[in-house]
Amino acid sequence: MRTRTIAALAVFGLLPLTAACGSGGDNDSAADKPPAQAGLDCSDPRITHVEWVKRCQNEKAGTDGEKPAETAAGKALGLGESGTFTLADSESGKKTTFQVTVDETTYIDEPAEVDTTLAAKGRYLRLGLTLKNVGENTVHLLTYGEIEWENADTAAQDATTLVILDGPELDTTYKPGQAVTGKLVLDVPQRGGVLNYTEGSGFTIKLPR
Repeated sequence: MRTRTIAALAVFGLLPLTAACGSGGDNDSAADKPPAQAGLDCSDPRITHVEWVKRCQNEKAGTDGEKPAETAAGKALGLGESGTFTLADSESGKKTTFQVTVDETTYIDEPAEVDTTLAAKGRYLRLGLTLKNVGENTVHLLTYGEIEWENADTAAQDATTLVILDGPELDTTYKPGQAVTGKLVLDVPQRGGVLNYTEGSGFTIKLPR
């Protein structure tokens, strides 16, 4: 009997009210969705690192395309400078915060200097970094295949890791408080430009000319 009464009330005018309530729920659901990245301003703190690099880096850069003023993770880092980024473990999904310090950005002229006989496609670059887990969770970090080079005129290119030099390896599992200082040899198209680490919130390194 109760079911019939409700059905009757719906017929005599309460159905629009029900529909309106349902519509409100849809609006709430839409409000919970993350904003479309393409519609965000370059200064919006919700913009991701990848989207910022794709759309905004050249706008923020100087005429030589080598000085993006800001990235989602902070300023582009020069030699001796430090910044932070967040990264999630690929297995556990737990996130932590890393501090990165740029220790070296040196162009190499002779392959023998970096223990290789392969000719560079562009320029060899020896990149020295110190990475420290300053967060609360254990995370495995990889640099191999996760670093790109670009400038104002050339879109992002893979900066192939040619050699991991003798000494501590940056690609490892970091517990909270642990740090590694290590070096990579990259093959970048030319001098200048920037390097982008693309995992997690990422970070950007300004290279010398």
